Amino acid sequence: MPTIDDIAKLANVSHGTVSNVLNKKGNVSVVKIKRVEEAARELGFKINAQARLLRQGQSNRVVLIVPHCKISRYADLQAGLSSQLRDKGYTLEYFQTGDSPHQESQVLEEAVSFSPAAIILVSSQTKPLAQHYPSIPLIFFERMPQMMEEHTYIVRFDLEETGTEIAQRCIKEQKHQVAVFCGMNCYEDSVSFIRGVTTPLESAGIEYTIYTTDHLRTKSMAFTLCERMSEYDAIITSDIEKAQSLSEVSVFFPESHLPPIYTLVGTSVLPTSQFTCYELNYRYAGKKIASLIEAIRKLPTSSVGEHLLNLPRDGFHTPLSVEIAPVSQRLNMLSIANPASAALKKLLPSFTQKTGIEVRLVEFMYSELYKEAKNALQGSIYDLVRLDMVWLGDLGPALYRPIDLKEEPFVSIRDGFNQTLPREYFYAQRTCYSLPFDISVQLLLYRKDLFDDALIKRKFYEKEKKYLQVPTTYEEFSEVARFFTRRYNPDSPTAYGTSLVFGSAVVAASDFLPRLKAAGLQSIFDEHGRVVIDTPLVRDTLRAYIEDFAYTNRLMNYWWQDAMEEFSEGKTAMIPVFSNYASTLVNSPKTKLIGNIGFAPLPGNHPLLGGGIIGITKSSGKVEAAKTFLSWIYEQKTANLITYLGGYIHSATLDRNQDIAELYPWTVEINRALASGFRSEPPMNEHFSETAFEEVLGSAVRSASTGVLSIEQSLMEAQATCDRLFSRQ
Repeated sequence: MPTIDDIAKLANVSHGTVSNVLNKKGNVSVVKIKRVEEAARELGFKINAQARLLRQGQSNRVVLIVPHCKISRYADLQAGLSSQLRDKGYTLEYFQTGDSPHQESQVLEEAVSFSPAAIILVSSQTKPLAQHYPSIPLIFFERMPQMMEEHTYIVRFDLEETGTEIAQRCIKEQKHQVAVFCGMNCYEDSVSFIRGVTTPLESAGIEYTIYTTDHLRTKSMAFTLCERMSEYDAIITSDIEKAQSLSEVSVFFPESHLPPIYTLVGTSVLPTSQFTCYELNYRYAGKKIASLIEAIRKLPTSSVGEHLLNLPRDGFHTPLSVEIAPVSQRLNMLSIANPASAALKKLLPSFTQKTGIEVRLVEFMYSELYKEAKNALQGSIYDLVRLDMVWLGDLGPALYRPIDLKEEPFVSIRDGFNQTLPREYFYAQRTCYSLPFDISVQLLLYRKDLFDDALIKRKFYEKEKKYLQVPTTYEEFSEVARFFTRRYNPDSPTAYGTSLVFGSAVVAASDFLPRLKAAGLQSIFDEHGRVVIDTPLVRDTLRAYIEDFAYTNRLMNYWWQDAMEEFSEGKTAMIPVFSNYASTLVNSPKTKLIGNIGFAPLPGNHPLLGGGIIGITKSSGKVEAAKTFLSWIYEQKTANLITYLGGYIHSATLDRNQDIAELYPWTVEINRALASGFRSEPPMNEHFSETAFEEVLGSAVRSASTGVLSIEQSLMEAQATCDRLFSRQ
């Protein structure tokens, strides 16, 4: 790999200049940046991927050594590692040993010759490693070494507990004769799994037979087991390959019936009906190992205990039903037409097949949904209604049945949420009426390529005399938005710096309220409970908002989805947006930003909470069926699948799903944003309505932004309207 000195010599610049370019500092001239980049390309050096490692004097290689590359769990591990390491500037070398200790030793020798940043090893050795590599971190996965060294680390799932939970499932389902089909019992992972399975089976008096084999002879052993499969009423396998082999081989024994199979699998977005699956998230394991590699230099090496990382287990998930239940009941659900409802519609047939409950989903646009929900207050055809969360205070107590979070299924549903989820999604007037459905919070999305480009950073520095960075305040946001607007900067790579969304009064208020909070607004009420909107703080904030309108396409008839499509086409540098509309970036056929989307907290870090809630209506006569439907929605599999399809159903374990994290990387930011989010404050006026207030404020923002009224006139009229609507007289 070329050094900084090699690049400096070819580019005819100093060592320090190359270092500044690699560090993406804005204090290097455009001419010198181009020379350094050209020299780096000529030397085969990838600046973005290799610069940090070169500065640290490290190899950019990480080595993964597994018994067999085609085993699905190791393929998942490799996929999780690769995606995370790529972002950190590493390349992944992938080797297999065939479970041969001799071949493993040869592979290790080759790996060491790379001077890698780390070696990840699923070891085939049954004895301590003959050679040690004290300068290279060695991370053992699944199979624990015979001896621990200071430079060794262990990452694993607790396979003994896993085996115990599978055995307990068999006991609960009244199995009496069990076959256990697993890997060779000379390896620690197989020994742990077998011990976990057999201990509870023995305690319960259940007979079992153990079949062990290496990977290459799996199908041969499957034939041996299938010859006796009529003796068993359950089979437990240690991986999906063994379960699939049994299924394939069983066709050669038509006179016998393959009993139910309980198997370990990698976590998948899609459930399966073929086997009873216990999931271990190997892609998440790859992510955690990648983070460990980054952190190893900071970890103390004096305590072996700190070098052991036990990973969470996803466990059993309800499989799709293979039997079609006859339709016995029908539920009507009212919802907004949005990405979550579109995803839900795709899955409703499977719910009906499983339960016999048919769900008719009726969708309205945002502006019409409130009217339809309000009409339902006196009784309606709807059993479940999805409301915007800001309407809960106005409509919830009259529309919804109260929910007791101490009763099932709501206890289980609540346990699946992050426990810090804001109360605004549950409570109105101190009573729980709803559950969070497609909840949302504002984030800042931006184009990473623009903010990482050394030439753009230099031009920004020359223009603003400061370094280009993702804005954390609205003052910085305005500067950056102006710089990326071609109207004010002809060299801008984008037409607009940002988008402001105020296609209706409500969305305009949503766009404006976080700015008010960031500007220092403590409360919209004065000490007498009067709503006060015409103040110097609001006027100044509105003036700054209108200035930012100049850095957009200056159209006012926008909804968030429209703005997201403009951003996805590369026309806009950054955009504040509600997270439940961000999936447009990936799912739009015109998107140009796959793999290039940055995300950050909203400037000022006062994001608005949004999205939907769901509850059972007071007029519904099908409460139990509605509860069954809600239980299904919040099952981890269903929630993850709705999210994968472009909606968002909150789950405390969502950040472990690598399919979703890679497709929608901003989901990892949502929990942090929810913790700092806000929507309403306790009303100090019994006549106050959050919905009506946002309508008034948004109308003022729209009138002032479009020049229909001056700022002063807009806020004066808004104040008069608030006094009329929320007067305590």
